Amino acid sequence: MADRTASRGSAPDPVLELLLDPGRLSGLLRTPVRVTRVRPKPGVSHTAVLLGPDGRVLGWIQALIGPARAKAVKARERAQRYGLAEQISSVPLPQWDAELVWGGLATDPALAKPLRRSGLDLTADDLVLLRYNPLRRLVLRAGDEVVRVTAEPHAQRMATVSQALAAQGLPVVTPRGSGEGSTGDGRATSGRVGPGVTTSGGAGEVASGGAEPRVMTSGRVSVWPWVEGTDLARDAEHPADLVRAAHLAGALAARLHTVTPTVVGLPRRGWSDLRAAAERAVTQVEAVAPEVADTARRALAGLPPSLPEGGEGEGGASEPASVGTAPAVTRPSRLAGVPSTPTVQSSAAVVLHGDLSLDQFLLGDDGAVWLTDLDRACLGPVEIDLASVWASEILREAQDAVARRSPAAAAGGTDSTSAQWEAFLAGHGRKAIGGAWVAAALLARVGEPWRAQRARWREETLLIGRLALDQLTRAADQPTHSAADGPPSRARDRDATPPRPTGGSHGIPMTDAAREKPEETWRVPGHVAGPRPEDDVDVERAWPAGERHGHHRVAIEGRDTRGHLRAGTITTAGEVHLLPYGEDPRLPALGDVVSGGSLLVHRAGRRAVVHRCDGYLKVVRPGRAAAVAEASVRGASVARAAGLDAADVLECTDQTVRSAALPGLPVQRLSTDRGWTEVWGVWAGAWSSWQRLSTTGLEAHTPTHEAQVLRTWSERVGALGLLTGTGWSERLEATAAELDRSPAVDLVVAHRDLHDGQLLWDGQRIGVIDLDTVCRAEPALDLANLAVHAALRQAQGVWTIAAADVVREAVAEAARAGKVPQARLGLARRATVARLVAVYSLRPRWRDVVLEWAEEQWTVDVRA
Repeated sequence: MADRTASRGSAPDPVLELLLDPGRLSGLLRTPVRVTRVRPKPGVSHTAVLLGPDGRVLGWIQALIGPARAKAVKARERAQRYGLAEQISSVPLPQWDAELVWGGLATDPALAKPLRRSGLDLTADDLVLLRYNPLRRLVLRAGDEVVRVTAEPHAQRMATVSQALAAQGLPVVTPRGSGEGSTGDGRATSGRVGPGVTTSGGAGEVASGGAEPRVMTSGRVSVWPWVEGTDLARDAEHPADLVRAAHLAGALAARLHTVTPTVVGLPRRGWSDLRAAAERAVTQVEAVAPEVADTARRALAGLPPSLPEGGEGEGGASEPASVGTAPAVTRPSRLAGVPSTPTVQSSAAVVLHGDLSLDQFLLGDDGAVWLTDLDRACLGPVEIDLASVWASEILREAQDAVARRSPAAAAGGTDSTSAQWEAFLAGHGRKAIGGAWVAAALLARVGEPWRAQRARWREETLLIGRLALDQLTRAADQPTHSAADGPPSRARDRDATPPRPTGGSHGIPMTDAAREKPEETWRVPGHVAGPRPEDDVDVERAWPAGERHGHHRVAIEGRDTRGHLRAGTITTAGEVHLLPYGEDPRLPALGDVVSGGSLLVHRAGRRAVVHRCDGYLKVVRPGRAAAVAEASVRGASVARAAGLDAADVLECTDQTVRSAALPGLPVQRLSTDRGWTEVWGVWAGAWSSWQRLSTTGLEAHTPTHEAQVLRTWSERVGALGLLTGTGWSERLEATAAELDRSPAVDLVVAHRDLHDGQLLWDGQRIGVIDLDTVCRAEPALDLANLAVHAALRQAQGVWTIAAADVVREAVAEAARAGKVPQARLGLARRATVARLVAVYSLRPRWRDVVLEWAEEQWTVDVRA
């Protein structure tokens, strides 16, 4: 599976999953680390910035797969030639034909050569890292200078653009040597930079003194003056100063957009380029995190593919109208919650910054505003720059809203107007910007939260998609903007009801019963505060944990702000007890094994699962491991007899069971893979064999036992009040009673907890995990459980209808082969739906979605 490519919606490969897991990665590197600025190429290689526990940049890291592993050899050889062998390390991942390689900044595979030639001492005390994108760009402050080092030549292009704009009177930051000409091959004429860059005169002026240079410039290394002050996207002690500066920045941008385009060779950009950037970003999110990509994909579908009347010129830039003309958007109709494609018009081509945002404007201590970072300068419609600024401001507000857990974030909007944006518009003289342009600019940035691996990137990604949809909705409600219309009112936006998914990507209708607001006394919170801010946990799963001191408890599991999986308990009175990462007094062995791996599961006081290089360890209470190991060995034997793959038990102690790692990917993440139908064809054939195996030695799990499972869940969540007012407690009992009345049924080999998360696919075989529950039960039990989970994945937006249909057909094929009566399947389906309602009532993220989905499922089953 190492060569799997990232087609639309395909799953990230296991090497990427490892790279993004701080616990597992720290175990392999034997030091606390995490990554940011991730650049994925599933099945080929993944690149990221490596951070230490304090957030300090340690260097770069690459996960190289298959033939790409040869790059690790080259990186090590280069480091040895430069005398930096001690700064680079690697570890093989033979189970995936992959290798992790990492090193310090000086060993960056694409930047090491220009860095070495520059002579810059990376150990200097005055060096400050400003930006780092591995294998692409490094920006450092060295005293009063800013040094840019890139993989591709940039110095000549940026110098030419900045000099041309400065010559027309624009306050732009220009590089050292701007008045000295060039050799024509991208190198400054002098090739040397003295340390005395000053901003007292013109930008880039060099103080005299003939001091020894510290940096050698080249086509890939340039030096710029440091401007004392701040950029306009920073928080300030006096926000009014930034608002005034934003007005000046708008006026500066307007001057940029009206200069004579004297720069030769500027690329041209237009609507098609912006839309293509949005398409790439959405596709990447679908490849690495399909569970949060659906809203962005629906927004992308609402963008027009091109400008009308052949409005795009060479390279995508459009030529109609003038700079002061706002884009016109026609009123679209709505279909299935997605605005129909609007018609977008754009202005004439002007000189653009190309990546404009408020942080590209520098506010000097003297109050002057400067424009910087012109490496993406181009020609195109002014809407590209304006949409870029507004989208950046929207995203800044969105990130703040998610961090504050603002109600507006949950609703899909931001809760304040950017005063700086309004000041910027006033300074520019522009009155409005079309929704489609801003939607496209937002979608072009939809992958940024994931790439940064921020603690709440899922929420941010979903919010960006909703905000893009919101922009398109406004475009539909406001058919035409003109300069006289004034800026869109954010107050009106807050009064409007934002679009909200109704139970998943396919819009399952809400029944009358589901609309009734339950009168619960308590819910499991989605977020709990720890003793320190870094200990705050986003709750992902929870289980009933009994009563203590008169209050019912719930065991919770989720990730803290550092990405560590944390376990603990919370009472209905709100008392929270969080365990330290990898510690549990009732699981004494956990602390000894977690340091060498990654904690995947931790149910406080009950069990934990740790992934290590030598396999997976289940950690249980003292004295319970032997029974788990025995059941796992027995279950693996059954699976292999059916032609399925299963993990060997390698070692067992009093508290731990170590099993081998199975090859392959979880099938849950392969729903858009081209081999999806083949996966389930193989499963159906194997499961038909599974149901015919001997049941000798297996414990019975009869319909009466299943009835008790339902009653247990009903009692536990009922004690917590989680289903009060929904009618599901009564349905759980009614279904249990129906199971009790079941006639005698033949029992076959059963997994007893079969769902998509228990199955792996390696390209040829299905592997099955968690086999310690194998028993003999009626065949409808496993089949209904799998089919209902397929419907649930559809409601969650993880699978499409077509993908879920493939699974349902495979289940139907296995049911036909086993001659399972439809009546038994129907009862087992209702039992599964009712049980999942109880289970998901404890999971904050999915509770409402599952209640809505289950209501629909129940109605269909009862009618059937």
